[in-house]
Amino acid sequence: MTVGALRRGLLIRTLERIERWMYRSADHVVTVGPGYRDNVLSKVDAHNRISTVTNGVDPDQFDPNRNGGEFADRYGLGDRFVCSYIGTVGRAHGLEIVVRAAERFRKTNRDDVVFLVVGGGATLEQLQQMIAERDLGDLVKTTGRLDKSAMPDALAASDACLVHLSKVDLFEHVIPSKIFETMAMERAIIMGVRGRARDIVLDAGSGLSLEPENDEQLFEILKEMTADPQKVDQMGRSGREFVTEYFNRDRLAADMLEIVRRTAAGETFCLPDRTWESAASPTQGDVAVSSSDAHC
Repeated sequence: MTVGALRRGLLIRTLERIERWMYRSADHVVTVGPGYRDNVLSKVDAHNRISTVTNGVDPDQFDPNRNGGEFADRYGLGDRFVCSYIGTVGRAHGLEIVVRAAERFRKTNRDDVVFLVVGGGATLEQLQQMIAERDLGDLVKTTGRLDKSAMPDALAASDACLVHLSKVDLFEHVIPSKIFETMAMERAIIMGVRGRARDIVLDAGSGLSLEPENDEQLFEILKEMTADPQKVDQMGRSGREFVTEYFNRDRLAADMLEIVRRTAAGETFCLPDRTWESAASPTQGDVAVSSSDAHC
């Protein structure tokens, strides 16, 4: 419904009733972000049996020094500044912004930046048609769907990565897991998603904020990045340091194991917030407590 693909009707209302029943029936509810947690709490009273465990990354699986040369050669990227979008190519992702930004580079006779769209999805053919119709094949490259194992190579071939969703209020709660992999690879992020995901990137110092669907701003950001490669490199290093400390999958897995263990033991509880924000918050005992834990 968010992107207009479905209309609210009997089926949707029935699914919503099932959704609320599942929340009420669960011994414990785990969400991947505070926005989702708040959404659940707006539907059912589960304040004493809900916790948040975010997505994260295993830094050891992403080597910032990986050579992406072969990948770059395969898609004709050359030695240009590569701005990559890596992920699903769907209605929610608004990737027309890439085509419009590429047109701006062509109009200014700049060919030192190339866009790379890595992934498949419902609107890939439509995007490829737009690229062909506007004769932008040298400025916008598409790979189609690739195996997950190819993602480190795609990131290694990139200088910066665009993370983008259409300008829809619901998407402010979304935290794309790709941001953690991108930061682990020490690649700067152009963050075209509002809300908590943007807060993560900006607090990490790992990228710049982009108003969703604003191709003129994307054009200006890329001009800024190409003019200051040292700043781009520093964003990458800051991002890896940040995710290693706060979004390390080993720590997140330990939190999830604790939730499973305590739930199986019959406990009713809410796992305290353990995000980077809580590190500077007042503490109770040895556990940091943030304002987002008021529901506990």
